[in-house]
Amino acid sequence: MPPSRDKSMLKVKSKSLLLAMANSEVEPKELAKAAGLAPNIVYTSIRGCYVKPKYIGKIAKALGVQVETLVE
Repeated sequence: MPPSRDKSMLKVKSKSLLLAMANSEVEPKELAKAAGLAPNIVYTSIRGCYVKPKYIGKIAKALGVQVETLVE
């Protein structure tokens, strides 16, 4: 039986994140630098995986959008 998912993580809406990045005209590595995160966290978010809320907050702040627009 697989381990249960960490319920403190949030699932990113990949399409919403990509649209916000397009509106801000940034590449994943540029977003990572602006948000103060490692690039792999941004790439994980783009894939629509579960990430920590603080990372989504940093990404949303760097893009100038509300967190609610980036999560399911």
